[in-house]
Formats: sequence, C-alpha cells, structure tokens
Amino acid sequence: MSREDFTPDSVAQTSTAAKGLCTWAREVYKYHMLGQASAAAARQQAAGKSAEALVAESQEAIRGISKGALTELKSLGKPPREAAVVCSCLMTLFAGIDASIEVTKKGNAKDLSWGSCQKFMSNPLALWKQMETFKDKIDSGTVPRRNICNARRIQISMGGAFSPQVMGSKSAAAANLCKWLTATIAYYDTTMSNRLVCSTAAAQTIEAVSVAFPQDDKELQASATTSLQKGVSKADIVELKAMHKPPQGVMLVCMCVCILRPLGTEDESAGWAGVKAMLSDVRFIQALLDYEKDKVTKNQIEKIQDLFMKNKDVFEDDNMKKVSKAAFGLLQWVRAIMEHCSAPCVEA
Repeated sequence: MSREDFTPDSVAQTSTAAKGLCTWAREVYKYHMLGQASAAAARQQAAGKSAEALVAESQEAIRGISKGALTELKSLGKPPREAAVVCSCLMTLFAGIDASIEVTKKGNAKDLSWGSCQKFMSNPLALWKQMETFKDKIDSGTVPRRNICNARRIQISMGGAFSPQVMGSKSAAAANLCKWLTATIAYYDTTMSNRLVCSTAAAQTIEAVSVAFPQDDKELQASATTSLQKGVSKADIVELKAMHKPPQGVMLVCMCVCILRPLGTEDESAGWAGVKAMLSDVRFIQALLDYEKDKVTKNQIEKIQDLFMKNKDVFEDDNMKKVSKAAFGLLQWVRAIMEHCSAPCVEA
C-alpha cells in the first residue's frame, strides 16, 4: 500500500481487471485502517480520563449487566464471534485470580474457548462481585501485568469492533463487558503511570537500565540512557506518531521496535497503525527502559537482522539522523538490545 505505483490509475496501464482488484484492495485496506484509527482514538480517549472517572464507568458497566442478559449470552451454543472474543478477553484478565480458570506454566489462561467462557460466567453474582472488586486488586498490585497485556492484545486485535456501540448490536451483556474492560484496562495504565510519577525520575532510570543491561557494561548503559533520555523525548514520540506517511527510515526503525515488543502488545502486522498504537501508549518510554533483553526470541532477532541486512544504507547513523532525531534514538536502543543477545534466546 505504500508503493507509489500501487494506484488504480497506475495499474490500469497494465490491466483493466487488475485496476478493479487494486481499487477493491485499497478500499478494504482503507476500511480496516479507519477502524483501527477509530479504536486507537477510543483507547487514547479512555487513557486521558481520570482514575475516578474510569472507576465510575466500570461500575456503571457492571450495573448495566442484567442477570437475564448474561444468562442469555452464556446459554448461546454459537454466540456472535465478537461477543465470544470479548468474553475470552474477560477471562484473560482473571487468569491466576479466579481459581476456576486453568492456567499455563506462564500464568496465561489455558483455554479461551467458548465452553470455558460459559463455565466462567456460570455464576452471574460471583462474576459481578469479582468485577466490582477488581479495582482493589489493581490498587494492591495483585493483578499480573501479563493479564493486562494479554487483554489489551485482544482489544487491539478487534479494532473498531471492540466498542460498546458496535457490541450492542451483538449482545447487551457483551456491550457492557466491553465497556468495563476498556475502563479497567485504562484504569490499570493510569494507576501504574501515577505510581511512576510519584517515584524519583533518576532512580527509575538507574534501576530500569540496571535490569535491562549488564552491570559491567558501563558503555552500553550510558549509550542506552542517552538515547532514551535525550534522543527520545516525549515531544519526539508525539512528532513520530503524528506522521501520516513516515519516511522509510522511521518506518523501519519503528518496525524493529514493534518486533521486540517492549509493551508486550505490539502488532507488527498492523503496519504504521500498529506503530502509532505503540507510540501512543503512555508507558512506551518506560517500557523501553524496563525491557528484559533475556526474553528476546530467536525469531525476533532473525527478523531484525533481516531488516538490517536488506536496508544497510537506511540504517546508517548519518542517514537516520537526517531523517529523524527520534528514530535515531530508537535505532540506538534497538542496536543495544541486538548487540547483547548473544546469550541463548527463548524459542518463539
């Protein structure tokens, strides 16, 4: 889609039939991107609300889930796909918290099938109580971060369909579950962000860099800290995500970051829309500092190495500096991670 010659007029010079296919493909892509943009805007709007407002929204959503509507939803043998995905998202959030949910060794929900969702929602009163007290679990720090990341991944993958308005045409109960999930995920992010703000910035940086990089590699620590604190400021990130058609260098560097998934929710297949979703997350810079390099997989390394090999000129420091200061800072971070992945990697 980024190719200049992939337009109906250009393709028509070769084939009239291909022109029609090109038009169709572009319209489908446009529809998808608009949905993704709308969903990202909704998540951003939720992220901008106060903790009190988000709690009020989540409680309102719980009150909107009637026993009859929930009973009707869980009794469906074949529910609307979107409604089933919302229910699996809810289960993901309670993995390791609700004893009835079987989990893997890593603590993720083992089975997100509709049958498991029905079992999880079999007692409406118990579900309401868990949803009402979930805020307290977030406040006490007992909600695993992976639960939020997994739930957000499902939320992002659904695009514009993950909204109470769209879900309302599928199921009244699913619409309110969707509303509760959106508010709860945003509340978690807001709470974590507030905790970070209350900490000393210098202490955060030292601790985070110590976790991400070996203590005896002072040069790497200095490089990483410089690139993240000076080369990648909040203003730079805002500038990057505001780009409608990013230069090739910016796109490639951001795709490398997406592949490494510092937030744990990045979708590299979503292209620039996925990059913008990553950059829009208020935890992005902190996630770079907190990055655990030992968890980089062999597949991730190979993908980035392939990009580096095919775009050597683009990844030259001088060339990247001319394109974008922020992209250059991110490039230094990617290189720092890649240079210290010689230890055995986790298989993808």
